[in-house]
Amino acid sequence: MKWIMIVMICWGANCQTMYEEALYDTEQKCLDQAQIVSEYAQKTYPNSEGKVYCLNEKDFGIWLKSIQSGTDA
Repeated sequence: MKWIMIVMICWGANCQTMYEEALYDTEQKCLDQAQIVSEYAQKTYPNSEGKVYCLNEKDFGIWLKSIQSGTDA
């Protein structure tokens, strides 16, 4: 199973969501990189709020469809 990192970051009410196109072989590898991304974002954008998630390919597909259709997964 492959894993995909999703980054959500907000500046006030302006929020952005992005995901990596690189796939991780294990959830732990994704989580390790997610921690690095989170620490970098906190230092680089101290006035922002956000979250970093790791989803498997199936859950990512469900999430992506919900984003594209404008509904919550």
